[in-house]
Amino acid sequence: GNPENVKIVLDLQKAAEKNDFATIKALIHPDIYVSAGDGSEIKGIEDFTAMFEPYLKNNLFSIKPAVWISVVNETGDEWVLLWSEEETTSKDGTKTTIEAQESFQIIDGKIGIVNQFQKALPK
Repeated sequence: GNPENVKIVLDLQKAAEKNDFATIKALIHPDIYVSAGDGSEIKGIEDFTAMFEPYLKNNLFSIKPAVWISVVNETGDEWVLLWSEEETTSKDGTKTTIEAQESFQIIDGKIGIVNQFQKALPK
């Protein structure tokens, strides 16, 4: 796969750690579809903004990517597969740590589809 696609996904994570929603939104395709780790779905940039902008304002993130691979599937779609550990700290100081396995489809240089699988780590 194209290594530039990996950069898009890692830039997304860096922006999340900086709580920089403007940069995040610039990396997202207008027709974004997210199958989230909690089973919910997000469809379109408006829903994405309504969900993630307030979440970013109320939480701090530490994301440790472990493995990232850029691939092209049998139909020519470009994907980035990512495994990471993520710690979220809410404004009240509550910390949550998860292991995440995610796939990001890159469409026209932006993140168009995200599939998330997450598992809470023991405290």
